[in-house]
Amino acid sequence: MLRILLIDDNPSDRKLESRELQREFAEIEIQTAIDAAEFERALAAGGFDLVITDHQLHWSDGLAILDAVKTKYPDCPVILFTDSGTEEVAVTAMKRGATDYIRKGKPYRLAIAVREALEKQNLRQERAKAIEQMQLSEANLRFALEAADLTAYTWNLQTGEVRRLENAGNISDIGDGEIVGTFEQVLNLVHPDDRELFQTEIQTAINRGTYSCEFRILKPDGSIAWVLDRGRAIYDRSGNAIGLFGIAWEITQRKQLEQEQARLFELEQVARNAAESANRIKDEFLAMLSHELRSPLNAILGWATILESGRRDETTLQRAISTILRNAQVQTQLIEDLLDVSRIVQGKLKLQFIPLNLATPIQAAIETVELSAQAKSIDLQIFLDRDPGFVYGDPNRLQQVVWNLLTNAIKFTPFGGRVEVCLSLEGSRGEKRAERAEGASRSFAVASRKSQATHHSYAQITVSDTGKGIEPEFLPYVFELFRQADASTTRNYKGLGLGLAIVRYLVEMHGGSVAVESLGEGQGATFTVLLPLMGMENRESVGAHSSAPVLGNREPDMEDKGDKEEAKAIFLPQLPQLPGLPQLSSSLTPPLPLNNLRVLVVDDEPDSCEVIAVILQTSGAKTYTAGSVQAALQALEAFQPDLLVSDIGMPGEDGYALIRQLRTKTTAHRQIPAIAMTGFARLEDRTQAIAAGFQRHLPKPIDPDTLIAVVTDLIQEIGKTFNSW
Repeated sequence: MLRILLIDDNPSDRKLESRELQREFAEIEIQTAIDAAEFERALAAGGFDLVITDHQLHWSDGLAILDAVKTKYPDCPVILFTDSGTEEVAVTAMKRGATDYIRKGKPYRLAIAVREALEKQNLRQERAKAIEQMQLSEANLRFALEAADLTAYTWNLQTGEVRRLENAGNISDIGDGEIVGTFEQVLNLVHPDDRELFQTEIQTAINRGTYSCEFRILKPDGSIAWVLDRGRAIYDRSGNAIGLFGIAWEITQRKQLEQEQARLFELEQVARNAAESANRIKDEFLAMLSHELRSPLNAILGWATILESGRRDETTLQRAISTILRNAQVQTQLIEDLLDVSRIVQGKLKLQFIPLNLATPIQAAIETVELSAQAKSIDLQIFLDRDPGFVYGDPNRLQQVVWNLLTNAIKFTPFGGRVEVCLSLEGSRGEKRAERAEGASRSFAVASRKSQATHHSYAQITVSDTGKGIEPEFLPYVFELFRQADASTTRNYKGLGLGLAIVRYLVEMHGGSVAVESLGEGQGATFTVLLPLMGMENRESVGAHSSAPVLGNREPDMEDKGDKEEAKAIFLPQLPQLPGLPQLSSSLTPPLPLNNLRVLVVDDEPDSCEVIAVILQTSGAKTYTAGSVQAALQALEAFQPDLLVSDIGMPGEDGYALIRQLRTKTTAHRQIPAIAMTGFARLEDRTQAIAAGFQRHLPKPIDPDTLIAVVTDLIQEIGKTFNSW
């Protein structure tokens, strides 16, 4: 509970002051004194945390009140809140110990001054308490130092002198006697490579109170010793650091032992893991590759032989063609996966980035797996957000990501199970409306518009199933190359273990991430892909993980000069060296989301105006700034903006006046899209801005990603596209 003594004999002023304080502080008790008798009683009783007084009183003045309070309660903050004092009175009050001097013409400053005064008082009390505690413990510390080989020291920040405490040890025979020297002399003993760290830790102690640092020192004989130094700052009653107290001890043997143990352990682990991983990867992969290539070849060659023998009735012919085609497609997919992995290994996987709605590649992937789902009577449910925003991506590769996840889900889901694919904004669920397609084991839902919010930065794709599930022990390895939960010859499911690894690398090349969840065997699995929406700062990472744009299809003969033989020659010899993959790099720079959009930014504060302009320019927009409504109106004809971003609270005419004038014009400018950018952030402020003619309302401070996302959304809503600006 905050207790304030309020001294003012003007009832109106007391009411104003009380209202301002009660608005800022929820738990507050205000005691008033309107004459000398009440003041004397309050002063004698005490119990208040802060005093607020007028200067011109019928029975006294503010300076006398200040002196009386400071005489009895030296540490109590006193604020003069008056409109009758002069500059001379203000200077005198501050010299006599007043915490602040505020004119009554600015009542909003009163609560701010009270909060600042209390914070300063708390800081002073904390520092005084710390000094007291340090002084009390010094005697005990000296006793402990006698029994330990420690060096305790003090550093006087005013004189620069460093002293070793009595009865303290002398670490590594540095210096003789009680006086060690100046801080500069001590600093010269620190190893040159560690001096910056040492100085940083000392400065941290001065600023924050304590420090702990390990560093090397140069001993007189030229050898190097490790030292652990811990200490804290000493403050005076004003809260200023006046010195440091610390304890140092040599830890050379410990550091040498730690370093040697760490080095040996790391070498052993690296060697063992590399050998085991290389052998296992090579053996398992070659066995699986042989099996996965031979199985479809067996069917192809078998049916080809039957056809060659002359058995060509219609039923046999159709069966043969269907089997050969199906197995050829299986082999094609295996070869494409191998080629993808070889490209990833060599850093040559090429992507073509364009702005796209993820619903398109998702729907394309769904169409390719529908028959597989129907064949197993799997209920394929699809929930697509109505407007998930745009991402920068390669549509073919993103379709490949979703296809891989869906085919895995269908493969590991038993007959009559369920597979669900959802597209939404990160973390949004929203209300969903299901519409079941007639005659098909498939359902759709659209997320409510309520689920969308400008703070979302990622589009989220989830693929979940009611299938086999994943054991907890295998979850950390799901996205590694060639890793399968069951790599035995009796395994129930086919594949080379490449699909999820390819998913991971494709998603990461788009600047996103992929994760998996499963409660274990028989509990199904959920894969979640996050992809950055356009307008995010990390859209630049997309270009850093891609190559120059090429054809977006996955035909191996178009990207790799040939055939599976080259892929085998490139890929197989590298198997023993793989547990990890090299960093992918590229020079692709995606198109800027606001490319050439002309934006008029209006704000009477130059700094705010400039930062908004820079944010927009960074995303490709062309901007013009205006500091007032009149300047904005004059800029319309010369600049011809596509969009207005305006502050609301401005001197003279405000943002509401600007938007009203624009909406009543007979020129084309009356239809200009407009965003209100304001410190007025209540619900009623947003309602008023929209009613006045703004399409969007953004409360300050403005997040750059949010601003770009809102601008992009507004431009898309009114029918403009990225390439037409």
